[in-house]
Amino acid sequence: MLLRRANGALYHAEETRSEDAIWYNPEIIQDLREALEFRGDIARSIANGEFVLEFQPIVMLKTGSIEGVQALAVWQHPQLGPIRQNRFFSVFEKNGYIRDVGLFAISRSFEFLHRFKMRNPQRKLPVCIVLSLVQLIDPLFVERVTELQREWSIKDGEVVFVILKNAGALDDPQILRALGKLRDLGFRLAVDYAIVSAGLSKLSSVRSETLVIRPALQRNIEHPGPERTILRSVCRLATELEMFSLAVGIEHHAVLAPLIDCGCTYGMGPWFGNAASEQEFLDAYAEDTALLAAPDNGFPA
Repeated sequence: MLLRRANGALYHAEETRSEDAIWYNPEIIQDLREALEFRGDIARSIANGEFVLEFQPIVMLKTGSIEGVQALAVWQHPQLGPIRQNRFFSVFEKNGYIRDVGLFAISRSFEFLHRFKMRNPQRKLPVCIVLSLVQLIDPLFVERVTELQREWSIKDGEVVFVILKNAGALDDPQILRALGKLRDLGFRLAVDYAIVSAGLSKLSSVRSETLVIRPALQRNIEHPGPERTILRSVCRLATELEMFSLAVGIEHHAVLAPLIDCGCTYGMGPWFGNAASEQEFLDAYAEDTALLAAPDNGFPA
């Protein structure tokens, strides 16, 4: 039991990127412990419809317009209820289930994008999908993605694969070859700033187009100080490398002006809207489009 508690605390610390001590709390690790003990057929769970996708808007900070969407998987666990991607992702990376769940997320994201284009033929909406390096090690991964790309008529630049963890593994030749093949197929890449801090050589090897700025880099930026100076330097680095910057986890209005002032391009988080079902997102997108088309939309030109 002590080992289970320690294991649950470890995963919680990893997910929250905590720099402080994590104390055992049954409410924190209950679903994680159950997920760790899951020994069923994950493919069957997918086939039974236990996994669904939700979509969270990505906005242009200067205008507030929806310019992209993040696809996020949710496990509708029969006993535990909804377990969102940020809770099971690390667990599934370790037990290998991320291969099946990740492919499901890619397939459903491509299907969503296809339907979006049918409904909005004149508009573009890049879809971001978090990618595990475990998936890239699978020798059949790129082949499967290619088949799905062909099936749903996905064009160049319409999908962004996001890499958030394990920067050290980006030196692996097999992973770099897989990323190169994805780029050749027209997919774009986004990486976490942690990859940059691990070495610019890794960033040049990946050839990412977007730099993800996590909440840790957004702390205390409401007022001038060293934190804002660091953020400005990160955004300037992205600009000089001809990359976009995407701030994630934005929860309140106070950080918007500092982010824009520092040169951040895009934003995502609860302030702009929580992850929602496909239909709820499409309805919100239609409303956003109508608002921006109005003569006086309240946003700067």
